[in-house]
Amino acid sequence: MIIQLCGLSGSGKTTLSKNVREVLSGQGINVEIIDGDEYRKVLCADLGFSKEDRNRNIRRLAFVASKLSTGTPIFVTTPFPLGTVFAYNGTTPPVGSYCLFIQL
Repeated sequence: MIIQLCGLSGSGKTTLSKNVREVLSGQGINVEIIDGDEYRKVLCADLGFSKEDRNRNIRRLAFVASKLSTGTPIFVTTPFPLGTVFAYNGTTPPVGSYCLFIQL
């Protein structure tokens, strides 16, 4: 299951995903978090902030999430919905993907 939290910078995406991971971990459920900011520093360090580079960044995060989603809930935090990027590529998000937009 992939759950994407999208919203503007500072909207609480990472905080929410960490809090949910803590609650679920207490119930014996492992959760992975793919934080767009953290991955941008390593996996996507070659990218800038143009629209195309932002889409490329999210495509990479979506790829990583799809490879990790073998029964483990995955939280992906990005400013833009993965569905937008999948549509841009002419594909569809994986089954069991959800997007929640966080707005203050």
